[in-house]
Amino acid sequence: MNKPIQPKPDPLMQSVLSRDEILYYMNLGLAQNVSADHGQYSAQQRSGSHISSFRGSGFDYDDSRAYQSGDDLRNLNWRLLARTAQLFTKVYQEEREASVMLVIDRRGPMRFGTRGHLKVTRALQLASYLAGLYLRQDCAVGITLMQADSVQIQPQRSQTRVCDGLATAAAACPPLTGAGESIALSAILAQLQFSCARGSRLILISDFHDLRHSDEVVLAQLSAQHHVQALQVLDPIEVSLPAAGVWLIDDYSDTTAIKVNANDPLLQKQYRQAMQDKLAQIESVFSACRIPCTRVYTNEPFDDVVKQGHYA
Repeated sequence: MNKPIQPKPDPLMQSVLSRDEILYYMNLGLAQNVSADHGQYSAQQRSGSHISSFRGSGFDYDDSRAYQSGDDLRNLNWRLLARTAQLFTKVYQEEREASVMLVIDRRGPMRFGTRGHLKVTRALQLASYLAGLYLRQDCAVGITLMQADSVQIQPQRSQTRVCDGLATAAAACPPLTGAGESIALSAILAQLQFSCARGSRLILISDFHDLRHSDEVVLAQLSAQHHVQALQVLDPIEVSLPAAGVWLIDDYSDTTAIKVNANDPLLQKQYRQAMQDKLAQIESVFSACRIPCTRVYTNEPFDDVVKQGHYA
């Protein structure tokens, strides 16, 4: 009796990265010998092993500042008062736990790729590598997913638990229909203001297709409270349209396909200029908020991606 033929698994319904692949990229990060200055971004409310740059009531005297209404009178600097006849409050520096939040975009435009990988795949590779890198530095690592149900996994110091969180982030990413489209970037940024402990390091991994100048306000607020870094993931076709005949493009949200003649020199020029303008706008927004932004492509060898980035 012939055995029934088993249907082949739908590749669109498979995980973006397997658990073994996640561990591979995590181990690349764990193997890095990095000595980071945690003081520039560590300022949680719980005690830990890193010095905070956000000064307040703590253990070691750091400096004095002018007295403000509501300050604890027990912290008055009496020596300065005697010398200057002005009120000053002592400021202390406290040890706090370093925390990193990896913010990973899983929305529709990230589920795209023409060379190398899907953008979301490259984002997960980066996130896994960075998780290992910061676990190596004794940081707690959390994950926030940019998607319709906006999942957040609180920072953990356990490699196993962080790997579990990354496996959740690497769940299948089939193309989304119009009804399945997800949350706007501006809404995710607003949520991060309230969901992350002050002084965290926030690493935003996205293509930032919907970043607007109107987002500068919330980004500036995040930058003032946290150490924020942006990693922009792009497919090569998003920079320059290759001359490759006539294409039919369907965005899954509409039944009408768009015909594009990629051999048209005028179209090539207009497309390249439009993308340059878009990328310049994104750079301008991050620059205005003093947030470093590194551009990463889906077809780059991962070793080259690691070498060009300044992630620690």
